[in-house]
Amino acid sequence: MDNRSQILYQKTDFNSSLICMLPNIFRCSKCKKNNVIHYKANIYLQMCAFCGMPNLVKKLVKK
Repeated sequence: MDNRSQILYQKTDFNSSLICMLPNIFRCSKCKKNNVIHYKANIYLQMCAFCGMPNLVKKLVKK
């Protein structure tokens, strides 16, 4: 995972009370940091790069 893009998304000022609705981004429910979603081999369970918490929010993926 690209650490530079991860940090940029972490520092982006999203509304902390809402789930981020940008495509391919999810907010960790444990540490409240934003993560970039990378889809490889159709594995949709994403782990937070900061604390390891799985992403429990299902999102529709537009390709």
